[in-house]
Amino acid sequence: MSKTEDLAGKMNRGSAGPRYLIDTCVIVDHLRGYTDAGEWFKRIANQTETPQLVCSVITVAELFSGLSQEASKSEEAVVKLLSQMDVIPVCENIARSAGMYVQKWRASHGVGLADALIAATAYCLGAPLVTRDLRHYPMPEIKTYVPY
Repeated sequence: MSKTEDLAGKMNRGSAGPRYLIDTCVIVDHLRGYTDAGEWFKRIANQTETPQLVCSVITVAELFSGLSQEASKSEEAVVKLLSQMDVIPVCENIARSAGMYVQKWRASHGVGLADALIAATAYCLGAPLVTRDLRHYPMPEIKTYVPY
């Protein structure tokens, strides 16, 4: 049984527990089999209040853009893990906020559109952003959480 299969059913979609927006880097670490990432997902899945893990549609694009052409097993793992999360689309409010983040933070911190969209999603949801890449998210209004 793969690590992704171990999580099946533990991350309840639409759960009433706390909501976390998962950044691409954390999902990639888990899919690559990094122990720290797998342990974090297990800990979060076993909390008293089952959390709602969500990701941005931008994360979906980043994950699929990183797959190699021969990696059908990798694609299956991505699809399986994403099926355990709600995928948040980009609405006009998220798009506007992201545009303002790029304007404000590109020159000083190199914030690109993809990271700005993910940050804006976290802000609009009022959810902490679970990431290892704090340098991509200098916005003081974004709650970040480093999982490992």
